[in-house]
Amino acid sequence: MSNCWHMIMFALSVYHVSNAGRLTRRCEASNGRCGKNTHLSCSNMFGQGWTEKGKCCGKRSCCVLCEDIQIQNGRAVIQGKGVGATVTFSCDNGYQLLGSKSLTCEHNGLSGYIPICFACPETVVNFGESTYKFHCGKFTWYRAKAYCESQNGSLTTIETKEENDFLKYVATLIKTTGQAAPDHWWIGLTDIQTEGTFEWISGHPVIYTDWFQGTNRQPDNVDTLGGTIDVDCASLYPLGSFQWFDEACRFNRCQAFCEI
Repeated sequence: MSNCWHMIMFALSVYHVSNAGRLTRRCEASNGRCGKNTHLSCSNMFGQGWTEKGKCCGKRSCCVLCEDIQIQNGRAVIQGKGVGATVTFSCDNGYQLLGSKSLTCEHNGLSGYIPICFACPETVVNFGESTYKFHCGKFTWYRAKAYCESQNGSLTTIETKEENDFLKYVATLIKTTGQAAPDHWWIGLTDIQTEGTFEWISGHPVIYTDWFQGTNRQPDNVDTLGGTIDVDCASLYPLGSFQWFDEACRFNRCQAFCEI
């Protein structure tokens, strides 16, 4: 009876250790980390530059640093391995590299945002588990919504500060080229259904916002030309450091910002 009890206690202790974060041999050999849960990507949990390499701790991801870094319409060359490695970026012909050409791999991920390979009319970027498409054309909000849907996506839903900061970074980079329209980027937030109650067209709850809080505090139900008709759609506005402004949905000088 005593031997059986010791065997049960040993089994329970092994179960506890494995679920507390013990790495598999393969993950440990790659200097990996065990994911915190099963529904977030490695980059969401540990930062850009962390990618999945198999599983550990049950169904959680084995996350490794700077082994598989990708850039849309370009390439990333990694020199070294793990902390201290460097990543050099370049773009395919016809695309312009915007952002840092080289980044360092640090404990909390890359030393900065992965650059983008820019070209009008469309620039595609990745962040976390999402893919975004910036289209340089001029749209009303309704046309931008239709365009994103034609790309099997929707106008972007922004759920966290980290996501919002990255998208503002991309919009700022694109602005420096002078090739995109000088106005807003439409996002999928609107109070068309109920005045004063903004909702994401994706159906996601509004858990984060970045309304402009300076002069002309937003949302103010006034468009950038001073009108008050159809001011039901949100955008990232360059003169407000790409914070959110409400704008007339039929204003036709804004660009489409899709989440695919």
